[in-house]
Amino acid sequence: MPRLRDNVRQIREKSDKRWLIAQGFQPLGPGDDPAEAKQIELPSQFFVEAKNQSFDLFLTAEECTDLGSNIVTVRKRSSVNTEVFHAPHVLVTRGFSNVAFLDFPASFRSSVRGIVGPDTDQDLLAFLAAFLRSDVARFYLFHTSSNWGITRSEVRDDELLRLPFPFPDSPGQSAITSKIAKCIRAAALEPENPLADRSVIVGKATCQISPLIDEYFGITSSERDLINDTIGMVIPSTRPTRSRLNVPTVKQSAATQRDAFVSRVCGLLNGWSKRSGGGVRGQVIASEDAGLAVAILERVDRSLVSMPMPEEPMSIVGILGRLREIATKRRAALEFVRGVKVFDDDRLYIVKSLDQRNWTLTAAMNDADEIAGSLLMRRSEQPA
Repeated sequence: MPRLRDNVRQIREKSDKRWLIAQGFQPLGPGDDPAEAKQIELPSQFFVEAKNQSFDLFLTAEECTDLGSNIVTVRKRSSVNTEVFHAPHVLVTRGFSNVAFLDFPASFRSSVRGIVGPDTDQDLLAFLAAFLRSDVARFYLFHTSSNWGITRSEVRDDELLRLPFPFPDSPGQSAITSKIAKCIRAAALEPENPLADRSVIVGKATCQISPLIDEYFGITSSERDLINDTIGMVIPSTRPTRSRLNVPTVKQSAATQRDAFVSRVCGLLNGWSKRSGGGVRGQVIASEDAGLAVAILERVDRSLVSMPMPEEPMSIVGILGRLREIATKRRAALEFVRGVKVFDDDRLYIVKSLDQRNWTLTAAMNDADEIAGSLLMRRSEQPA
């Protein structure tokens, strides 16, 4: 897909790209020399704090700070370009925690960057704001940025501009951008009601916008599962601190998660082998005391795929003993292994700890792919 950078230029870039990205001004600090300070004239007195509690999806003039003057003093190295303070523009905090669309001029400091475009692009910029705060954009940036998830939640300008962002090239895509822009404008009017709860307003708008963004970018159901796992489990598990010890990936999985894992593995394998007469069904045997679970996949006739497997006669200890016997016949007597998968006639045993990270739908897709590859390799190794 085309990248955001294809239509967004940076301050020092000489091009005819229709949008500009730039950081805000740097105010004069106590350690700066006043003699080297500069003054700039802002297009308005409205100012957006990076920690503004209303900095989410949209901002209204009433939610901004009034500077009292449109003249500000900045330090020597501060940018003096004020084009990015004009409207319409999209504001993004450096930590990528807040994104908002503004249809009025407002200034901000260097901890915020803005993307500004012509007035004719209001709908597109509103759509950009919705996209930047979406799960799709957060998924992509988490997996491609150099800092997020490692040292700090921060996205550099060049990383932000790598985001896929095709301009609408069909009536269907244009209709989606118009719907999203209309939804944001409608939501921005609701805070005028003194009894309105802003978080509820934004949440309602997000529920309407999210499926439209998936449709615009052609997100499939499997891709949506990958996105949900990253947003709901992986990102909250990164960079734990003493005050934030909640790490979802190492929490114990629930029976429903393990059942969903087996269902997805079987569904994928059965989908890939639908031309054959056989299929796969499965179940999970778990032991909270041992902290382990075994997913058992059984190859059966296609007509039996939808029927549950018979109850496993062995406990998890018995199953592990059986797997040890099988493994020692094929491998060394003592060997450290991780993610054990053992074939035994028409059955495959997958041994995992109960940690949630092992039972996500992402793990299910990876395991199904590995199993299919192993089966293909076994067939290719069999003599003709």
